[in-house]
Amino acid sequence: MLQFYWSLGRDIVTLHAESRWGDKILKSLSDDDLRKALPKIKGLSETSIRYAKRFYMLYNGYFTNSPKQGVNFLCDKAPSMTNDVSHFISD
Repeated sequence: MLQFYWSLGRDIVTLHAESRWGDKILKSLSDDDLRKALPKIKGLSETSIRYAKRFYMLYNGYFTNSPKQGVNFLCDKAPSMTNDVSHFISD
């Protein structure tokens, strides 16, 4: 789940989701896209998505400076889930 939150936060930040589609994009991702695509997964609320974005923004610099550690930390113990959630965001 940690890897999923990291990927979700990364996609939101790198796609500039809020500036491109407005402040409601996180609610839309939660209610309309992620919960429907992953109905058995808990932790996909709007608040959790905001925390995923903050988590990525907080630790991105650390892992960018130490990519070997970041890769090991994120991939070794993370559950197998989709790494790219950008397909949930449409233009």
